[in-house]
Amino acid sequence: MQITKIGAGQRVNFGRTQKEHMSWGARVNPETKDVSFKLFTYPDAKSVSVVVEDGKNPDEVQTYELENKGKGIFSKTGIDGSLVKKGDKYQYLVTKNDGRQELIKDPYSFKQEEVNGPSIIYDQSEFNWQNDKKWKTNPERITRTSNGTGKYKSPREARIYALNPDSFTDKRSYEGVKDKLKYIKDMGFNTVELMHIENTFDINWGYDGVDKHAPSTKLGGPDKLKELVDAIHGEGMNVVFDVVPNHFGPDGNQIGRSGPYVKGPNDFGDAVNYEGKDSEYVRDYMINAMMDWAEFYHVDGLRLDMTKYMESDYTLKQLAAEMNYHHPDVFLIAEDGRSGVSIDGNGNYWANNDEIHDKRVTSPVKPEEYGKGLSQKEHASKIEEMINGNTSLANLGMNAEWDFNFYHELNESLYHPETEGVVKAILCAQDNVKYIDSHDEIGNFEGTRKAAKLMVPKLRLNENVILSHRDIERAKAYANHKNQPFESALQTITYQKAQFVSEALAMKYQKGELDKYEITPETSYDEAEEKRYKLKEEVLIPLGINSSSNISMRKISRAFNEAYEQDKMAMALTYGIPGPKMVFQGDEALDLTPFRFFRKFESVPHEDYLYTEKGYRPAEAALNESTLGKIKYSENGNKRMDCYKELTKDLNKLNKENKALRVGYINESSIVDHPTSCVIGFNSKYADNEIFTVTNFGETNYREDKENEYYIKLPKGEWVEILNTNDKKYGGDGRHMNTKVISSDGAVDKPINISKYSTVYFKRIG
Repeated sequence: MQITKIGAGQRVNFGRTQKEHMSWGARVNPETKDVSFKLFTYPDAKSVSVVVEDGKNPDEVQTYELENKGKGIFSKTGIDGSLVKKGDKYQYLVTKNDGRQELIKDPYSFKQEEVNGPSIIYDQSEFNWQNDKKWKTNPERITRTSNGTGKYKSPREARIYALNPDSFTDKRSYEGVKDKLKYIKDMGFNTVELMHIENTFDINWGYDGVDKHAPSTKLGGPDKLKELVDAIHGEGMNVVFDVVPNHFGPDGNQIGRSGPYVKGPNDFGDAVNYEGKDSEYVRDYMINAMMDWAEFYHVDGLRLDMTKYMESDYTLKQLAAEMNYHHPDVFLIAEDGRSGVSIDGNGNYWANNDEIHDKRVTSPVKPEEYGKGLSQKEHASKIEEMINGNTSLANLGMNAEWDFNFYHELNESLYHPETEGVVKAILCAQDNVKYIDSHDEIGNFEGTRKAAKLMVPKLRLNENVILSHRDIERAKAYANHKNQPFESALQTITYQKAQFVSEALAMKYQKGELDKYEITPETSYDEAEEKRYKLKEEVLIPLGINSSSNISMRKISRAFNEAYEQDKMAMALTYGIPGPKMVFQGDEALDLTPFRFFRKFESVPHEDYLYTEKGYRPAEAALNESTLGKIKYSENGNKRMDCYKELTKDLNKLNKENKALRVGYINESSIVDHPTSCVIGFNSKYADNEIFTVTNFGETNYREDKENEYYIKLPKGEWVEILNTNDKKYGGDGRHMNTKVISSDGAVDKPINISKYSTVYFKRIG
């Protein structure tokens, strides 16, 4: 095994003071109301002026020359607040070395009414926080420094509800989210994650920000975002902002005109120039955005989108160090996705294919690396030593990671019941954010929900859908765009169509539109034949299903209800693992509302390409489809969803009541893995609080009063069932419950009841 020492000859820019962090852009002095401007642009720029337009009288324009501070930094401080004030519009006039001039908006803009227009002076100090003091004393508050046993909650205790304000309500705004905060709290979540923060070109699902310091104008701008944060805190919940440090959005992006902020295009837009020429203040630019969210928006945590595509672990660690020092309570979640790296405590790392995460990502930054307990002067001195010495990149300082591996292993087990991969994933997921679906797994593909996806193999839709002429033409275009053989593209288009057809069937089932085709024991032979014929002619064939598919109403009903049980099973399994959990909007209720990629593009060809790739049109049409609350479910459909919501509520309640499910750890010696029956069990433990979770991925029901009763080894003690996804109140048949106390010596297997596709929690009571 080859060990590589981190740090030799590597430099990372740390050590900015709070004053330095807060000095960029157009800053209004909270006391004097004087305004200062500070810009980083191209280092060879000859001069920079700021052109200010009166917010109430556009004809009144003033120009102020900024002082050249060197390295591309230009600033002017203390402009009288009676001359320049909040609400005024401004732009920078940059004169380049060759004499050419650029009129640009502020990269540090705090308020941006038009993405391609001037910036607006915004006074961060004027918002009147109503719930701030109450929140700072709330024991439900989550902080980075808590271990879960003190005054506040630990990041491991987060029960996250992730939402997209554009599609969460038909108001499509931060204001709309406020209307449903009580619902989120009543469901038992303690943290709200807001997907859409950075200002974008137009409607967007949240990951194409071009103004990294300005909240989305379409969603309400800075004041409305602050109101939402304040309201979330008022409901006793934490707030996580979803931010994007790995690229600038491709639409409405002017940042390349402002200075050396980009290094060229990547798959998502413009990659950030973190380590190239003149990059020192580019790193500061992105880190200062995170600092601003913490300082001015009182955020509790940040989720950093796809950090591996930053291609700069320097910047990632610098962000953690600066945040730890200046905002020690704010916790950081990285969506990273790297694997195969082990570390030790001496600053060494090495490739290890058995490692399903990159262990550096969540390895803590050492206190001495960010000056904990030091004065500003001592901190600056300590950081200078680091800059001039070697900086280890074996510890990047994130508090948790978005757990792709757990999702993929769990998903694989749902389609192809097996246990080895998911057991390993469970063990490695304890400190990371776990989920059964996220915006990525839904919106990055055809936009369908898990229940609909799980119906596809049950109905053999990949084999039973028929491609239309339009589908064939799209496959040709797809092959051309992706530079793939036509046969591969055709397979992709077939799979996509199968997903869309499955979604349509699931929706029709939940909306009650298929009830008229149901065949009961009382249905006569002739009536049954007529219903089968009408189902085929009126539903299956119009959807593009082969007339010889033999898909019946009974098969559709069975497929949906099995998918329903699998979904509940997966959700309960996820909640049985200690550490943070996440539920994406709608998934708390098994809502079938799709989540399409509804970004609006600047150019029509891009929209055409997205249709070719995904099979639907983006922008308004996709957003309308993706907005919660638009589907009118039947009475039975609503009952199923209400049952699922009861499960979500109880899972959140049990997590709140049992430290074993929040800050505990899985006792590895207690793990049960029965590959043949596809049943697993594991014991989560914290002090004398223990929960034993059993999940049956297989298709067999096990009953004590039958010959095929199931035996499993529970840890020593007396155990009672506290949750069973087969319970009638969760939409199950209630025939596989465990009503007796189970006494275990820890050595002999004990019989239990467990239905197919179910998860059961047992709690030790003695």
